[in-house]
Amino acid sequence: MNVPSLLFRRQGLIIWRRTTTARPRCSPSSLSQRSYSPRSQTPFESSVPHHEVDSLERERERLILQEPMFKNAEPKPKISLPILFTLVITGVGFGIAATRTNEETEKWRKKVMYVPPIIPWGGNSFSAAMYGEWRQAKGREWQKAFDEFQKKTVAIPASIRGIVNYSYYYVAQSWVNLTEGKETSYKLVGCFAAVWLVGLIPAARGFVRRAFSHDPLSGRVSTLFTSQFGHGGLLHLGVNSFALIGFGELAWSYLRHNQINAPDRMDEAISGYHFLAFHLAAGTVSALTSHLFAARVLYPRLIARLSKQSASVTPLASTTAAAASVPQILPSTGASGAIWASLMVTALAWPHTTVTLVFLPFFPISIGSGVFGLVALDIVGLIRGWRFFDHAGHLGGAAFGAAYYYYGPACWEWWRRQAKRMSPSSRQGRETG
Repeated sequence: MNVPSLLFRRQGLIIWRRTTTARPRCSPSSLSQRSYSPRSQTPFESSVPHHEVDSLERERERLILQEPMFKNAEPKPKISLPILFTLVITGVGFGIAATRTNEETEKWRKKVMYVPPIIPWGGNSFSAAMYGEWRQAKGREWQKAFDEFQKKTVAIPASIRGIVNYSYYYVAQSWVNLTEGKETSYKLVGCFAAVWLVGLIPAARGFVRRAFSHDPLSGRVSTLFTSQFGHGGLLHLGVNSFALIGFGELAWSYLRHNQINAPDRMDEAISGYHFLAFHLAAGTVSALTSHLFAARVLYPRLIARLSKQSASVTPLASTTAAAASVPQILPSTGASGAIWASLMVTALAWPHTTVTLVFLPFFPISIGSGVFGLVALDIVGLIRGWRFFDHAGHLGGAAFGAAYYYYGPACWEWWRRQAKRMSPSSRQGRETG
């Protein structure tokens, strides 16, 4: 049979979905022993023998645990395993990014034989020269691809062939002109769109909902990472994509500028891997923050309120009505937390840069004032229990961005030096020496 629909929260939007009654993966008694203990008696309970009161309490607990929010729930939301998972996935991500960056830097170092005194791509270091060579190589590759495309369209009528070739050239040229930061942002948006499109297939809808949204009561930890790729609707996807393309490039620019201009830093041909590791780590930390808030604040509050409300009424059937009036612990999805990290880095790096809001285009404000105003709004929403946004996730992403602004570049340099020290060529050199 069907039970009342649950709210499904994402970092930015809300939809309704229906669930089906199922047995919890844990026994009701195990959950009650660990987290639920009725402490009050109703007048009806005080008039019956003690063993019957215990029976009534167990029955009330059983009914509470059959509420939709507890379907397939773990006995209690864990925090140690999610924290460990976040540390591991973040460390692995930065380790891979540092290794790939070192490999790309060595590759382009061999191709750059001369560093001009004035480099049109900014800066005066070897890193800027390698980045310029990377952009020129990308242009040559697209020119070669365009020449091959023209050969394949020879059989098309001339009136149509010109339009087709021009369209291909326009798209290719636009892609070539993108900075590496914007290119990486577009690739992430492509991943978001792919997950959303798969979710439109009826047969895959359940899988996408489970795999790309994080439910603190599910016991799954992998969704701390994958939930940043899921979105609950076209509007949610569009807003996050628009924000990532804009602020992602600015965050990449700051990370690269800091690396190639700070003294005693390793040369860096491209910084896309650095930005990608930063973005994915921020999204995972954001989901972890939301999980910890649900596990240590919302869950105990939920159990206490259910216990109080169910103990204040005599009929056991009214437990459902009591639970329905209590705010539920909702799954979250979306890349808003990771975007908040890029937004915070941008605000700290260029606080006086003016931006305009989509819904107020005629009132430019400094990005620093706007971001800190939004942070204050999230804090108020978290305290007052607003349910429309995942305020805990937003604040977690913003905190990660602020911490990375101050300490991230030095940590990235450490990761790169460790990756270089552990590279096969470095070990071989030490063995030879």
